[in-house]
Amino acid sequence: MRFKDHVYEHDTIAIGGTLEAVVYCYLSNTPLVYTNLKVPFRFDRFDSEFDLKDIKGVGKSKAEIHKRFLFILSLSGLVPFSNMASSLRLKPECLKIITVNNSSVSIEFEKLIIFDDEGLSWLPEPEKTEIQKRKVIDWINVRSGMNHKFDYYHTKEDFVNEIYFYPSDRIDGNHLNKKDIVCVSYLSEDEIRSGEFSETYVKFKVTDIMKELGIKGRGNGWDHSTGRKLYRSIVIEPSHREIINQDIRVYDDKENIIFMNNQKVEEIIKNNSLIESYNSKLNNYLYNIKRKKA
Repeated sequence: MRFKDHVYEHDTIAIGGTLEAVVYCYLSNTPLVYTNLKVPFRFDRFDSEFDLKDIKGVGKSKAEIHKRFLFILSLSGLVPFSNMASSLRLKPECLKIITVNNSSVSIEFEKLIIFDDEGLSWLPEPEKTEIQKRKVIDWINVRSGMNHKFDYYHTKEDFVNEIYFYPSDRIDGNHLNKKDIVCVSYLSEDEIRSGEFSETYVKFKVTDIMKELGIKGRGNGWDHSTGRKLYRSIVIEPSHREIINQDIRVYDDKENIIFMNNQKVEEIIKNNSLIESYNSKLNNYLYNIKRKKA
């Protein structure tokens, strides 16, 4: 099917593939358009004390909530272009969408809410850009030292700020005692370019922390003279690094264009009540099915 020259009409449209955009559209029953899904980091969670209000059956994982609500929005027909949009162009009271097949579609709107300006052209110049440290995620394979009791460790430093020990994805089956590592740092552009904050130095720092925690390498027999168990050295190796730009471009709202790219998802949940809609009915239905299977 070709969409060329077709014009849709919506009172309100939201733009963005972020958690904030997905949650807002779920709560407000608003159509969503995006060029790039931005799934939250696998281990990002809401604080245990944070009230998710009347959102049922989703737990505290931000990535799971993003996945669940995007699925519900799709079933509700509120993601009309799915992942087919490659670029967006903003015109007065009209959003032009270029699809991956080089077709163009226009949506006329009364109100446009922008959560993410990536892939969106013909925007006004931002009033300012708030420079943030990059979120740097280092994934590490553990070769010796997988078996221990720790799941999480937090430091007070930006470099290797958090360490997550999680059941390895490299090994099939149920193996909660065989853990790989991912760690999170917050670094400036200059620090990222510096060798002192490279993946090699992450490896050195994480190894030192594991030793401080009392984690040992794999077993290596026994010392028969003392009866003490022997262990090999801890061996870890960097797998890959992700760098997430967290800069915020600040725009002035226009008459019918609202910029919400600087809002946190917690604010959105606090400030928006769930509208009784097909979205909420679907989520309640999935929640009840899950309870019956439990």
